[in-house]
Amino acid sequence: MFRNKRKKKGISLIELILTIAILSIVIQVIYSIFFVGQKSYSTSKDIGFAQQEARSPLNYIDKELRAAMSVYLNSEPIEYPYYSLSTENSQLVKRTYTSVDDVPIEQVLFSGINSIVFYPIWIDKLNDEIEYNILDMIIESQEGDIVKTYNMTIRFDNNQDTGTIKRILNDEGMDLKELEDQYILVYYTKYE
Repeated sequence: MFRNKRKKKGISLIELILTIAILSIVIQVIYSIFFVGQKSYSTSKDIGFAQQEARSPLNYIDKELRAAMSVYLNSEPIEYPYYSLSTENSQLVKRTYTSVDDVPIEQVLFSGINSIVFYPIWIDKLNDEIEYNILDMIIESQEGDIVKTYNMTIRFDNNQDTGTIKRILNDEGMDLKELEDQYILVYYTKYE
């Protein structure tokens, strides 16, 4: 009796196919985990940059308007110098008006700002006089595909003559232009 004393060396075709199938599933799972992690990191980074891009202009506008002598929403101030803040081409722009004849000095302060909207909030005093001394501000910034909206409330000094939102009145005490619900441009004067 002859026995086959040779030992089998190598693998069969079925073993090879099963190994390749299992290996391809493992690689696909590892790749998908990596891809999801990379996308999550990228989104978180964009959100962080959008927050940072909005925080700096919010702080700047808050500082400028809190220190303002007067804020005008329904027309330009009468006295010089005065300033304006608005957004143009995804940039926060400050203009300085020094006199009637001069061209305003334009200064780009921040970029990545889609829009800024100002909302006056009124307080009805006891003598039926409306005082606008709170300004709500909403800023929208974008970083990559992420668009974030932030809100800030600016409360002005309660002095009677300073630190309030001025309303331009005619001789009869009526608004030359009624205050609207929202503004994309704000004028203000500073203490010298």
